[in-house]
Amino acid sequence: MVNCQYRWLPDEEVAEFREDNDDECDCSHNASIVPTVEFAGQSWCLLHLPMSAKNDWREGELNEFRDVLASICRNAKVDGKPADLRGAQIPGDVLIQHKGNVQTTFPSSMPRLLLDGAVVAGILRVSGVQLTGGVSARRATFSGELSLRGSQIHKSCDFRGATFREAAVFDNCDMRERVSFGFTQFGVNYRSKKDRQSANAVTLSLKDAKLHAFLDLSGVEVSGDLLLTGASCNEGLSLSGARIRGDFDFTANPQTFNGPPIDIVRNAAFDGCTFEKGSVFVGRKFRGATSFVRTVFSVAPDFSFASLHPSANFLSARFKDKKTPNAAAFYRILKVEMERLRDRDQEAKFFALEQLGRLHQFETPRAIKALSRLYHATSNYGQSVLRPVLLLLVASAIAACCYAESCLRFHTHGKFGLLDAESRDLPRALECVLPFTVEQVVRPFAIWTRRYVSFAPKWVQSDLSDLQWIAMAHSIVSITLLALMIVSLRWRFRKR
Repeated sequence: MVNCQYRWLPDEEVAEFREDNDDECDCSHNASIVPTVEFAGQSWCLLHLPMSAKNDWREGELNEFRDVLASICRNAKVDGKPADLRGAQIPGDVLIQHKGNVQTTFPSSMPRLLLDGAVVAGILRVSGVQLTGGVSARRATFSGELSLRGSQIHKSCDFRGATFREAAVFDNCDMRERVSFGFTQFGVNYRSKKDRQSANAVTLSLKDAKLHAFLDLSGVEVSGDLLLTGASCNEGLSLSGARIRGDFDFTANPQTFNGPPIDIVRNAAFDGCTFEKGSVFVGRKFRGATSFVRTVFSVAPDFSFASLHPSANFLSARFKDKKTPNAAAFYRILKVEMERLRDRDQEAKFFALEQLGRLHQFETPRAIKALSRLYHATSNYGQSVLRPVLLLLVASAIAACCYAESCLRFHTHGKFGLLDAESRDLPRALECVLPFTVEQVVRPFAIWTRRYVSFAPKWVQSDLSDLQWIAMAHSIVSITLLALMIVSLRWRFRKR
């Protein structure tokens, strides 16, 4: 064993990788494979030598370091043990490719690749390689692009807590077991908002990847795009608590739109996820529990050709987009899907969003926009039962004040109105006004009939012409608000 100063940080998660003889040193590499060097008065193996000592390396020294990495991987394949690169400080680019005419000294397969806590300064490209034992890169830092394009990973793939400062590409990968990116940072771990805005957006791409097990993206932060175009997620995925600053593309394989539903998704969780740009779910077939609780959509999501499970839940989800040209059409697609699932509450929600989207379309007539705004103000497009009831009470109270003014003027011979009446006059006015106010609601327009006028109170007859117009307006408003209340009740309690 080499005499290396490298030590794991105290962490329960890495305890499973420690050997019984690792009490004194966490580096277990053979001295015949990994040479030892002196730096700052301490002994280090070439693999764990601090990056500050490698920054000035030239191409010859970088090639020597790559040969050491290749030797570790070859010996791991022969011994049937993991290729242990935990904590490695890797300068420059490392290309492990087995496609086309690319020549490499790395093996085409290895049991397991361990990169926990590693720091990779350049590009790490592992393409067309079979990793029969999976990959583990927890808390690793990748300053250059990481690419596992076209690789076969037979066991779990774990990148939890890692940091990526350039793109991470897993296109066309065949991943047989669980894939975990929980709480991984993709280009957003910067000190200030200004640094984040000036930095390049970092993309996570799993285009056409075959994911045979669950995909865990909980809590990830992606400064660029998250691309799952054509990826098969048959066992489901989770983006709970994630934040996607770029576009999210979850488009299914176009061949499955009209054919058999190959791209079935089970148990999809997007709870608390934030999509700061577009989100596309075109052609996806959700066949298990699907949750968008508290999800934030900054741009209207596209669910064209998609099929949701009856458990699909958009409770407390926020849809900020009302102005983009396609917003109304995308909300209409979700409305029709909720109608198919007989979910009336969510159908009403997307109907309201569709109408709000149409308000910002240039081709919508002004008269329709005016009626739409009135419908929104009075009952939120049929979603609110309480709002028309409260407006009815407010309208009746205003009308009652007008009636009370006329009543007090009559009984005081024009000396006092509602604002300057004495306290002893108010109970008498209320006694006359309250029945009259209720009557205009339950018997609209009755004040215009001759029979009603002949039996009306004297204070009504004394100011009949003005009261008729006030009562008519009161009746029209009351009928309208009562109708809106009935429509809202029908939306909510319609047969499912």
